[in-house]
Amino acid sequence: MIRIVKNSVAFSGDNVSATVEYDFGGAAYTLSVEGKIEQVMKMTGAQLKAFVLGKVALARQARGKAVAQSVLEAVADVDLEAQ
Repeated sequence: MIRIVKNSVAFSGDNVSATVEYDFGGAAYTLSVEGKIEQVMKMTGAQLKAFVLGKVALARQARGKAVAQSVLEAVADVDLEAQ
């Protein structure tokens, strides 16, 4: 699930920002996405969708890295053949 929260769109100077909700590993998270108003105005719906999907992919990757690191640290320096 990935969606832009409708009432979260805000403008400040020449920037626009919005909150994006997404899921990862069964939990819900939020991410703030920002861009220049002029840049967003020139985007098609498909380009905007690709932009948001890319940002969420990076956020999911970062969360996945943290989870993987935690799992690997639990078995690091342990004799995996010993019981």
